Amino acid sequence: PISWCHAGSRQAFVRFPRISMAPGYSHRRKCGQPSGGAVLSVVAIAAGILVAARLALEVVGRLGFLRIGNNAALTLAALSSMSYILVGVVLLKVGPTEKLGRMLIDRVANTKSNWETDALRSFVEVWIWLCVILSTYQASTGGVAGLGAALLLGTLAGCLLAVVGEIFRGALRGFEG
Repeated sequence: PISWCHAGSRQAFVRFPRISMAPGYSHRRKCGQPSGGAVLSVVAIAAGILVAARLALEVVGRLGFLRIGNNAALTLAALSSMSYILVGVVLLKVGPTEKLGRMLIDRVANTKSNWETDALRSFVEVWIWLCVILSTYQASTGGVAGLGAALLLGTLAGCLLAVVGEIFRGALRGFEG
């Protein structure tokens, strides 16, 4: 049986299903509280993202760009993530690009399931996206212009990577498994 949990305020009200495993099954956890397996999955995904970020920093450094600090790299990634989501929302609102906008938003909203089902694709997308952001910022010698260029090219690369990832999803799944 499915019951519904409610989370959020009146302004942002969210409903998500809570599924019982068998008749008479009573779970002791509160609605929305993650299980041990879910926590382990999130930790593994976070580790994958951190490995991709570290690998991106190493590759960009070995390509001859100036070294960038961890705080600057984290700030660039956070700002680029917000830019990526903003572009997804804008594309979602425009009729002809609605499907692309939905795909971009789904990449972020369903991060856990994306990494669980398509780990290789997700890793490669994040790694290339971070390489583009960091190398663009460093190649432009930083500053406001470098930040703008990194956000623009990083967002464009993220969109392109999502489309290419969708095209090659089947082939990558075959390669993984």
